[in-house]
Amino acid sequence: MSALKKSDSKIVEVSEHGVRRKPDNPVKIENFAEMKGRTVYINGFPETLSLDDIEAFLESHGQFDTIMMRRFKKVGEKAGNFNGSVFATFTSEKSAVQFLNKFKVTEQLKYEEKTLQVMSKDDFYRQNNRTNHSSKKNDSSKSTVPVDGRILKFSGVAETIRREDLKEFFDPFADVQFVSYCKGDSKGLILFEKFNAANNALDNIKKAEKKLELNGQPFEVSVLEGKPLS
Repeated sequence: MSALKKSDSKIVEVSEHGVRRKPDNPVKIENFAEMKGRTVYINGFPETLSLDDIEAFLESHGQFDTIMMRRFKKVGEKAGNFNGSVFATFTSEKSAVQFLNKFKVTEQLKYEEKTLQVMSKDDFYRQNNRTNHSSKKNDSSKSTVPVDGRILKFSGVAETIRREDLKEFFDPFADVQFVSYCKGDSKGLILFEKFNAANNALDNIKKAEKKLELNGQPFEVSVLEGKPLS
């Protein structure tokens, strides 16, 4: 946790209990694009590593607000396990750009003897979208993937609900990237990793006949409409 403890970020605070977002600095929807500019994708870590292992490895390369371990889909033998890739959000866009320039242009980033894949978060989604678009074109029975539909609005949750409760509720139905919410509020936003995932999450919840309720209290959800984030 040392790299995060050294950070003077206004967004997260660190205690012996771990990392959490400061309640007086909730993330607003217009900040998602700015955060994406500070975030890099790194793939190829051994799947047995812990978050502490990855933080210890990356701390010499800059200061980070957050490091998010990505996990396998919640099906199969590896369901929920670390998949070897992370999203690492630097404290500044300049640091992120310097990191990418160094390890995409001049040298390779290696963990032990293995070369890691490094790219910006934008490049990661562009690459995924090209792959998805190509597979959709080869299947005429499926429509193309929309470029928005990643954000879900929710309201009516109890004051006792935590961000972790919301992530745990929605994660089985679509991969959650971030929850914009402070405990005590009645509403917030869920940002999913993939385009149109908010719609897919609602469809999967309906198929599973899952009730929209937390701690016995029903709540409401809707997909946030608008232009795609860039």
